[in-house]
Amino acid sequence: MLRSVLFVAAVAGANAFAPSTFGLRAHFAHAPASCSPRRPAGVVSLRAEADGISEAAPKSELEKLRERAAKAMQEAEAAEKRAQSLKTSPSNALAAVAKRFTEDKKKKELIKEAEDRAEEAARLVASANKAEKDRGTSTLSQQYQDRSREVIQRADEAQLKADAIGRVPGEGERAGDPNAPPLIAFQEAVDTLRGVQLVPESGTRTAIQKTVGALDDLKQLRRLGAWNSLDQTMGAAGFRGASSLEQLLKASAVAEGEADRCLGVNGFKALSTKNGFSATLMLLGGIALIASSVFGDQESGAIAKDPALASALAAGGYGALVINVLLGLFSQQSNDWLARKLYQVDIDRYAERALVSEAAHLLVAWLCGVPLQEYQREHVGYPVRERPTGRAQVYSSRRGDPEVAPRMRPFGLPPWASLEKEALGDTILDGYDSSSVRNGYTQKEVDHLSLILLAGPVAEYLYFGEASNGAPCYQQLDTCMLMAQDAMSGERMQGQARWALIKLLDVVKQNKGRLNAVVEAMRREATVLEVIAAIESTPAGP
Repeated sequence: MLRSVLFVAAVAGANAFAPSTFGLRAHFAHAPASCSPRRPAGVVSLRAEADGISEAAPKSELEKLRERAAKAMQEAEAAEKRAQSLKTSPSNALAAVAKRFTEDKKKKELIKEAEDRAEEAARLVASANKAEKDRGTSTLSQQYQDRSREVIQRADEAQLKADAIGRVPGEGERAGDPNAPPLIAFQEAVDTLRGVQLVPESGTRTAIQKTVGALDDLKQLRRLGAWNSLDQTMGAAGFRGASSLEQLLKASAVAEGEADRCLGVNGFKALSTKNGFSATLMLLGGIALIASSVFGDQESGAIAKDPALASALAAGGYGALVINVLLGLFSQQSNDWLARKLYQVDIDRYAERALVSEAAHLLVAWLCGVPLQEYQREHVGYPVRERPTGRAQVYSSRRGDPEVAPRMRPFGLPPWASLEKEALGDTILDGYDSSSVRNGYTQKEVDHLSLILLAGPVAEYLYFGEASNGAPCYQQLDTCMLMAQDAMSGERMQGQARWALIKLLDVVKQNKGRLNAVVEAMRREATVLEVIAAIESTPAGP
């Protein structure tokens, strides 16, 4: 309506003075207040059309022009007032009231749900404390506490939804996902995490829960995005049955028969180096002993006797045997020593491989929501017995390390020795203890452990085409699976490892940017705060 009125006024003015050829800018300097510089577009058009009128035009025509301009301005102002009155009409006001009433009702329902969830969580915590006090066991208590945390999380989600009603999304929020945390800068991540004890003060459950609770609270407040995000983005389901091998080969893109080598099931660079050295010593020692007997044989006339040479050869032969015996007696210590030396010498890019593996362990642990146990800025050897995941050691679960003795099995090797060869059946050579373990790992905790421990071999494979240090990780996982609450057969252990590898091949690819950021931070020996801030400030993606 407003545009139509202005257009008619402009056309009328133009038709009345079309023959004129000179403007009236000087005359408009004396126009009434209604023709001030802030005038609608239609009045400006009318003035522009009047520019063709001669300065010598009769006074009556000038008066008519001013009258028409004033009338157009009045009509424009009246139209604008009508438009404003429509915005505040009773129907619109009623619609706004109805919207506010609906929003308030929904908000009250969500707040009531959050309060109910909080009360349920308090009852579960009380049940957990009572179970631990009366029965003297922490297994049932842990189950209650896990349920309590889940209920609290649902309560927090309901409260966040209630707070989001009627709220205008912030500029930093990700488009299309109002619940997604905003992307934060590195310094903002540092400031957010500065007051959090990222490494618990001790291994007690209280200290660990303090750290986990603080990080979970920041997650619920949408100030952290990567922490404990793997379950939501990936889920717990996966290929664990008969089709898991086919899925593993397809996901890893390796040829049949190459999965064990590429994914490092038997890869242990320090051990293979030591075995090669030991075999060489054995060969040289045997040759030296044989030669010493030849040169020291008094009855042999074909070779000149040389007692001094024979003695030297015998000493060398026996010395080689002694060294081999010592390597066997101190096998783990020699492996750790070689792992550190290989890092220093950097044979076959050993240092870079170790760095990528260490970073992958730390990244996936953070994505799983498992807290750090210890972090050292400088390299301490990878992999070594006391620090299987390198400079960043993590707890085995969100509740810490349970004090559980693993089940016994006949031999030291896992009942499954390959990702491709089918696990042995329940024979006398593969017997395992099927009894349940009190306070052992839950299935979800076994899933997290599988992902954390095998993240190193998977990252090394994706970066370098082959994992050279995977064997210790698989052995550590095997020990953890023997500590699960429910007994796991060899076939189930093999399926668990395949499942973790399938998931990790996707997780590492989707978080390659974060992994690169952690690698660079650990390369320059950054603090644990800087490493974690690098994870949180780097968006997910390849």
